[in-house]
Amino acid sequence: MNFSNTDYLNQFDLVITAEDVANGKPEPDCYVMAYEKLGLSAKDCLVLEDSNNGMRSGKAAGCYAAMIPDIMPPHQDVLESADYIFDSLDQVTALLISQK
Repeated sequence: MNFSNTDYLNQFDLVITAEDVANGKPEPDCYVMAYEKLGLSAKDCLVLEDSNNGMRSGKAAGCYAAMIPDIMPPHQDVLESADYIFDSLDQVTALLISQK
């Protein structure tokens, strides 16, 4: 893991990697495992993704999903199912503040 020699991961209550689930994205396994281990429901979760398969995974898990595209733009199916498409993480911050 890239962060194994740092304190970075200590900031998170839970870290799930591809090695923790049977099926990787676009299957929803990682997100389902995360919200179940955190004792949350899917509708209490916002998935932040930069990839089309990540968005498919988050939506298949039943979560709200926001895409901040990186290299690849959102595919048509992702555009149709996404709750949000943002240009930057600053827009995510604004959304979270407005939901308080």
